[in-house]
Amino acid sequence: LVVEKVSFSSEEVAKYDKVRGRYSELKDKLERASARLEALKESFKDGPLQQLSEEIKDLPECDALLREMTKQAKELNDRINAYEERKRNEQAFIEKAKKTAQKESDAAEKRLELAKRDFEKLSDSLTSTRGTLATMKEQIAKEEEVLSNSKKLVEEFNDMIAAIEERRKVAEEGHKSAVAALKNLRRS
Repeated sequence: LVVEKVSFSSEEVAKYDKVRGRYSELKDKLERASARLEALKESFKDGPLQQLSEEIKDLPECDALLREMTKQAKELNDRINAYEERKRNEQAFIEKAKKTAQKESDAAEKRLELAKRDFEKLSDSLTSTRGTLATMKEQIAKEEEVLSNSKKLVEEFNDMIAAIEERRKVAEEGHKSAVAALKNLRRS
């Protein structure tokens, strides 16, 4: 039984690497924007009012950028989680396939073992039948010999009966002749 190892195509790996790269890039932008926001907050505390006014103009843009980056980071994180879940599911599928294949292999081995036993029984039975058949052939040969001898005896008996019948006919004719001769003698 061979179980193939799941491998991801170079396209999937490249896509995953792109996602991870984009995630890293957005994370860096988020950190820079957060740092800038922090700097703006610090400037607001310590800086003059004019500087504060200019930096306040940038706050909505930084806040929007921060929110967009947070949203993109969440999307990327969700995609990474989905990818890892898919990977876990594929591994579970492989394990299940291995177990199923092992069960089928075990069942096939049992069937093979039973078939071997049945074959051995049939082989023993065939050997026994061949022995019985050889014995029967010997008995048939002996009986054929006895039958042949019996046929010869019957033929000899038939010949003897035919000879006796011939002699009986001759004796009967002799007897008839003697009876006729005796009757003729008595008449005379």
